Amino acid sequence: MHELGFVLGSYSIYVNYRHLSTLCDIMTTRGILTPITRHGINRVDSGALRKCSFKETVEILLDAAFHAEIDPLCGVTENIIMGQLAPYGTGCFDLMMDADMLKAANDAGPAIPMPELDVIDDALDVLTPEMVTP
Repeated sequence: MHELGFVLGSYSIYVNYRHLSTLCDIMTTRGILTPITRHGINRVDSGALRKCSFKETVEILLDAAFHAEIDPLCGVTENIIMGQLAPYGTGCFDLMMDADMLKAANDAGPAIPMPELDVIDDALDVLTPEMVTP
């Protein structure tokens, strides 16, 4: 981090700390210093779609097809390429619902009285079919 900051700073280039931190994490994640080039990033063990998003697209896809590789589509890049919901933000979790508890809550009615609903019901009673336009 310090060396990257020094090199960029000597050219008066400002890069946010978060970007440098992410870059350093990627470069050191395998325990050795990995270059941020096609020879470094594309040699890590990941799916073909993730690798092909960083240079050598045709070569990587042809090699994956030749070896019948299967991409599990578990990363952000692969899901964006395929047009699917990526596993970040609201796509990181599934919503599980207990149908019995939902039914019991609906049968019990609202726990808090809501006077706004009474006003809406009164307004709907006043409407006549002529007042509603199709």
